[in-house]
Parts: sequence; structure tokens; C-alpha cells
Amino acid sequence: KIIFFINCHVNRQYDSLLNLYLEDFEYSKIQDRDDVKLIFVVVGQPEDSTKIMDLVKDKLPRLFGGHIEKNVLTSGGEQHFELRLFDNSRYEHVGIEAAWKEAMASEDDELITYCHCRGIGHTHPNAPEMRGKREIFSLVPTTHIIKNYNTVEKTLKENPDVTRMGVGQSPLGWMWFNFWTCR
Repeated sequence: KIIFFINCHVNRQYDSLLNLYLEDFEYSKIQDRDDVKLIFVVVGQPEDSTKIMDLVKDKLPRLFGGHIEKNVLTSGGEQHFELRLFDNSRYEHVGIEAAWKEAMASEDDELITYCHCRGIGHTHPNAPEMRGKREIFSLVPTTHIIKNYNTVEKTLKENPDVTRMGVGQSPLGWMWFNFWTCR
């Protein structure tokens, strides 16, 4: 399970930055796998959930089990995408909580990945994120955890003593930038 957090209240012009992350998920080929579920935890308005759902359907249509034209909430077929909408949250708490709840409901050998729309708070017109680009502190964790998801998964499965992977680990084990995968 991959949990992706985005707070739409922070920057109402989140489309271009979100599309970059969706391209990373597309590159990772998770939509071609039956054993991966992408869970978007969204803080925003109902129209944000509709907008995000349309963006995800456009970039990652196979996550919806071939039922793009039908109502994905009532149609048959296995879906590998879920959107959870919250109307208010000041920080990433609902995203981290979703990762924790998924971990508590999972088997010990299942993998949980957490990442977020890093850079969404950079709203200055000259910020890279406002021009369809990302700064290095967003690009590096995304490349290592999202784009190379299959490599991360393979490393964890082949090395049972490795319990988590991320871009930078603190002395206490927390992964910097909140991009990580754990068993």
C-alpha cells in the first residue's frame, strides 16, 4: 500500500505539482501490478477530490480496474486506488495516521509506503513548484521511493533484516522528508 498525502488548502494551484508526482507513479508502473494499492489522503474541498480523481484517472487509468467510465464506487472490478477526503487538517497528521492505520491492519510482511506532495507550500511565483518543476529536496526522495518503487520493494523482500528504506535516516530511525517504505 502506498499512501500519498496532499493538503489542497495550502496551495490552490496544486495541479502542476501533483501532475509531477502522478508522472512518477506512472513511471514506477504500479498501475500494472495487482498487489499495489495507491491511497490518496486529501485535505481539501469536495471539488478537490473530484479534480484529483480526474487527474489520477488521466495519468493512472489502470488503477481503476478498467471501469473509468462507470462509477468507481459502485462498479465491479478490482480497484487499486482509494481517495480519502478530509475537510481540515493543519499538518500531515491525517496522512501519517492513515499510514499507521494501514500498517496496523496489514500482515507483518506487507509493505507500507508513505509520501506526500512535498513542495506544495512553495507558493512564490518564482518557486520551481509554481512553474511545473521541483527542487532537489523533493526530486531526490521521489526518485528513490516512488519512481524506483520496484527496486525498494525487491530490496526489502530479499533482505529480511532491512525493515525500512528512505532517503535519509535520523539517528532514531525516522526517515527524513517523509518519504519511506517499511515492512
